Amino acid sequence: MTTPLFTDPDYDDEDSGDGEESGASEANASFKDLRKAYNRAEKERKALEAEAIDLRTFKATTVEKERAVQLEVILKESGLSPKHATLFTKLNPEAEITPETVLGFAKEYDLVKSDGEGVEVPEKPASGFNPVSTGVGGDLKTYTREELDVLVYTNPDLANKLIQEGRVELTRTKKA
Repeated sequence: MTTPLFTDPDYDDEDSGDGEESGASEANASFKDLRKAYNRAEKERKALEAEAIDLRTFKATTVEKERAVQLEVILKESGLSPKHATLFTKLNPEAEITPETVLGFAKEYDLVKSDGEGVEVPEKPASGFNPVSTGVGGDLKTYTREELDVLVYTNPDLANKLIQEGRVELTRTKKA
């Protein structure tokens, strides 16, 4: 005989008589049902816990992105560079993002003048137009008519290409 999980001091094994078998099977059935319900509830709890972790992560990233966008907008409105957003978030990770806090931050780190105008960073002078060669480099030799005559026999494709590119002087040079 197995030892029961719960013992009742008023319960007497020997008094049960014929009903002992039916009572035990009903108790076993109710314990099986209870275990099944517990297992189902435990699986559901674990699934909900995993979902809660995912939702917390999603919320954290969403809030962080919203703060970054809001901060950049306020910085632009204040006449500051959006690059200052990184500095602000590192120095004030939990600070509420309002124009007042951003302006206080900017004044603290001398990013704005005392009257609220942004400190002007001297701009680099424009370097102007810098043309970039995209054609064939280096060898832009102009060929004479005599060199072209030689190329017509040795490499007619190159001769045609040079004529099309205008790299041949077509007037004959006089020999002295």
